[in-house]
Amino acid sequence: MTDAGYLTPQIYSCKLSVGESYFYHDDVFMAFFMHQIVEITIVIIENSIYFIGDYVLNGVMEPVMTGMMNKYTFELPIESPFIGQRAKSTFKFDFRNTKSPDIQQGYMELAIYGLLTHNDNSCSMNP
Repeated sequence: MTDAGYLTPQIYSCKLSVGESYFYHDDVFMAFFMHQIVEITIVIIENSIYFIGDYVLNGVMEPVMTGMMNKYTFELPIESPFIGQRAKSTFKFDFRNTKSPDIQQGYMELAIYGLLTHNDNSCSMNP
C-alpha cells in the first residue's frame, strides 16, 4: 500500500497461456509465413512473462489499478428525497485503504477510509 492509500499488488509468479492460434489467408504461403510469425511471437511473449513478468507487473500494476478504480473514489448521484423536487447531487465516496489488506484463503479484509464528500466538503452521517 502506498502512503496515499492506493494498493500495490505484489506478484510472485506469472504464467500466460494463450492457447492455439492460426492466421487465415487466401495465399497458402502467406498463411504459413504469417502463422509462423504469430506462433513465434506468442511463444516469445509467454516465455518473457514467465521469466520477468512478475518484475515488470509489480512496477506497473499500481498506476493501472489506481486509474481503473478512479483513484479509489466512487461517484454517487443522490436524488432529492422530497416529492416534487427533481434536484440531484453528486457525492464522492472515498474508499482508499487505511492499512494493507489481510488476504487469507477464501477471504480478504479491507480497512477503507470511507469519507463521503460533496463539492469537496466532507459530510457527516449519523446512523
